[in-house]
Amino acid sequence: MLKEFKKIIEVYVYSNLHISIAAGVYILGAYALLDFTEPYAYMIPTMIAVGTFITYNSHRYIGQIRTNDSLAFPRRILFVQRYRMVIGLISTLLLVPIGLCVFWLNPEIWLILTPCVLLTFLYLTPILPGKKRLRDLPRIKIVIIALVWGGLFLLPLFTTSDLSIYESQAILLYIEKFFFFIAITIPFDYRDRAIDNEQGVVTIATQLKSHELKISVVACLAASILSAMSLGLVGTYGLFLTISLCLFYMISIGFCLVGISQRREIYYLGVLDGLILINGLVYFM
Repeated sequence: MLKEFKKIIEVYVYSNLHISIAAGVYILGAYALLDFTEPYAYMIPTMIAVGTFITYNSHRYIGQIRTNDSLAFPRRILFVQRYRMVIGLISTLLLVPIGLCVFWLNPEIWLILTPCVLLTFLYLTPILPGKKRLRDLPRIKIVIIALVWGGLFLLPLFTTSDLSIYESQAILLYIEKFFFFIAITIPFDYRDRAIDNEQGVVTIATQLKSHELKISVVACLAASILSAMSLGLVGTYGLFLTISLCLFYMISIGFCLVGISQRREIYYLGVLDGLILINGLVYFM
């Protein structure tokens, strides 16, 4: 029984269902600040969840193609390689609801969604000079990830609120999520050092020592805490939500620090990706 349960967990995590659901809940959390009566409150999170499933599996597949066969593939890549036909079929079918959602989007949403989609496309696709992807450029991979995830959290502001992107609340929200994703991505950079070195990709994890990476994690999550406190002071967050988010970010420090010395694949894809899901759930407390 335990063996079967472990297998289910591995399929759930390695197929990127976990990160996809986490992405949807993360965006849904932003709507908890605004209005759930709008259809976008469910349409956009669903769209982001489906897009995450397709994006992450595409990334695994492209990564397998571009990695030297002499380097042992991690299990997350081997899973996608083995079940690529099934994942490809599911992804194709999931494109239908995404296509339908596009026709219902508020035009203002594209102010945020377009750069996020463009950055994601360039991150995945080797169309830059020298057949490089955006993630192959020196020290930029972790920043691109944080830019996109931070931007996605602002989507609800363009569906149910008159809040301008230039107002202080939107900027503080972006800063809070940007540094949160920098922090939780640092352990993944540390995990991927061997593959990045093999592909000639320069990241902060290939240049900094482990204790320096840990200091970076603490600094980034401290920035998220300060941003959350500022949002509490200006009234965007209530007192209970502000305290909950600050506690969440403090706890996240511990999980990220463990990730810098952790080697188990399931920890990264299950626990650290799970922090994204919990971040969204905090907004319902």
